[in-house]
Amino acid sequence: MTNKERLKNINPISFADLNGGVLLMLEDYYWLMEQAKRAEELERKVERYRKALEFYANEETYEMKFVANTDEIGVPLTVIELDEGKKARQALEEE
Repeated sequence: MTNKERLKNINPISFADLNGGVLLMLEDYYWLMEQAKRAEELERKVERYRKALEFYANEETYEMKFVANTDEIGVPLTVIELDEGKKARQALEEE
C-alpha cells in the first residue's frame, strides 16, 4: 500500500475524547509520527537546496572579482569560479 493510500485509509475511531481529540489506532499513530519526522527532514533538505540555488541564481555571484594569482597579476574570476561548486557539494553532503 502506498503512503497516499494508507493516509486515505486512516479512519479515526468513531468517537472523540472529552477534549475533542480524535482517537487513532496505535499503528496509525506511529506511522503518522514517522511521516511527520520525514517531512521535517525533507523541509531541512529543501532549505539547504534553496540556499544553494539562491547563491547560484544571484546575479552578483557572476560579477568579476580580481584575485591575485601566484604571479601577483590580477586575474578576473567570478564568485562561482572561486566557489568551485563548494556550496552545492555542502548542500548535498549534509544528507
